[in-house]
Amino acid sequence: ITDLSTLEGSRWEPVSGRIDGEELSLPAAQAVTVMFANPDGTPMLFANGCNGLSGRLVGWPDGFSVQSMGGTEMRCVDDLMAIDDAFYAGLPRVAQVTGDASAITLTGDDVEFEFRAFPVPEPTEVFATLADRQWVLVSGTVDGSGLTLPVDQPITFAVTADDQGELSLSGHACNRWGIALKDFPDGPMMMTEIGCPDDISSFDSLISQAIMNVETVGAMNEMLLMSGDTFDLQWAEIPLAEED
Repeated sequence: ITDLSTLEGSRWEPVSGRIDGEELSLPAAQAVTVMFANPDGTPMLFANGCNGLSGRLVGWPDGFSVQSMGGTEMRCVDDLMAIDDAFYAGLPRVAQVTGDASAITLTGDDVEFEFRAFPVPEPTEVFATLADRQWVLVSGTVDGSGLTLPVDQPITFAVTADDQGELSLSGHACNRWGIALKDFPDGPMMMTEIGCPDDISSFDSLISQAIMNVETVGAMNEMLLMSGDTFDLQWAEIPLAEED
C-alpha cells in the first residue's frame, strides 16, 4: 500500500494475530473488526471486539502511530476481553501496514495483526441493523469541498421502527423528511415544507438526496459513515429523540 489514505473508510476483520510471542485466539461467533476513518479531518482507527475502541492516527497518511487509545468499558466473555487487551496493547505499537485491497498486515514491535477485507453489505442491510438509533452530522464533503455546518441547527439522521416493526429512515435539517426502508431507495421521500434561512434549508435537499444515493454505509462504535459517488458524510451517535 503506497497511499495510506486509500484505507480511509475501509473495514477489516482479523484472521490471525501475535503479540509478545502469544498467538491471538479469535472468537468464531462474534464479529471483530477495525476500520480506518477520517471524520472531520481527524484520522482515526476504530476497533470493535467486546468494547468499541478508538485511537488517533498521528502522522497520517505519510505514516502513522496509533495514539490516545480509549473506549467503552463493558465486560464480556473472556475471549472477547482478550481481543480488547490485544488491541489496547498491540495497536499503539504498530509501525507499518502492508497489503492490498483484499488483505493487510499491521506490524510493529513484537506485534503482528493480519486482516482480510470485511465484506461490504448493501446500505439497506446496514440500515436494517440500526433500529432506534440517531446521529448528528459532524462533517462531510460534497464534490470535493468540505461542508460548512450551521452553528445552531443540528442536522440529524435516524432509523426507527413503528409498532409493527417496520423500519423508516428520517432526518431533520430545516424540514423533516423520511422514507420507509422497504421503499428505499426507489420509493417516494416525504418532506415537510417550512421556510428557514438558506444556510439551513439547503441541507434539506443536500442530505436527503445524499441518503437516496448512498453507496456504502459503515457503522462502527458511535460513528456512522456514508459515502456516494460525490459525497462523504460522517455522523456521531446521539440519544434517540422523540418526534414532536
